[in-house]
Amino acid sequence: MEPALAALNRAARHQRTPELGASGAHRIWLARHLPSAHTANARITAAEFGAWSLQYDAAGLVDGAAPSAELTELAARCRVLSSPLSRAVRTATLAHGGAPTVVPVLARAIRPDVRLPLLRLRPWTWRALTRVVWRTGWSPATETPAQAQQRAAEAARLLAVAALDAELLVVGHNYFNSLIADALTFRGWSGPRKPTSRLGGATAYLPPRLNRARAGRRADPARLAAPRHRHAQPLAVANQRSSVPAAAPESTASVARTNPVRSASVTSPPRPE
Repeated sequence: MEPALAALNRAARHQRTPELGASGAHRIWLARHLPSAHTANARITAAEFGAWSLQYDAAGLVDGAAPSAELTELAARCRVLSSPLSRAVRTATLAHGGAPTVVPVLARAIRPDVRLPLLRLRPWTWRALTRVVWRTGWSPATETPAQAQQRAAEAARLLAVAALDAELLVVGHNYFNSLIADALTFRGWSGPRKPTSRLGGATAYLPPRLNRARAGRRADPARLAAPRHRHAQPLAVANQRSSVPAAAPESTASVARTNPVRSASVTSPPRPE
């Protein structure tokens, strides 16, 4: 296991309930990498698109690629995490001025190969087509959509734990970032339904507030002393009334002389409740 992922897993094991702990967490920024150096756009077949995708993943950034001032400022104050793919690592390095923490679980969702030998399309058209086919269930020899969602949920869990210690800048990929965003919002984090698809852009997700409010209510002494039922008395009032000495009971004879009906109720056996 990669050292960075092992460290995050150790933190996750020690944090028994990351959802509750997230109420004190910092923001998580999901960022997309800068433009890739692999820009070939000639029409190709489906088989050739598989090779194109491998070259795209191996390539770095286009010459002259530079992070925006916003991304640089975020990297200066955040802990920077990155997908293991070259374009993401290079983007994080340029923004941060040093090597990021590489987390393999942040890698992009792989597109499947399709069998359309006579069709020739541009790579970006193949990208959209294979993603649609993949989402309908065609995923031979690749990660299925359900498995990608599970991996995104695991990434969100690890990020929520890491955000307990610092604000995070996570440099990844367009589609998989959207899966992570879905997983974060499911865990109570707030932010846009989809993170930005702009190359070099970043979107903030804020930690849950509900658990912090609940914890405050549980720790409030005034709420602990307050009655739970609308007819119940506060604890202090009950203690005050119980400290008043009870009056001495009257004898049965005196009660009988003053109230014959009450006398009968006193001398008769008690009714079962």
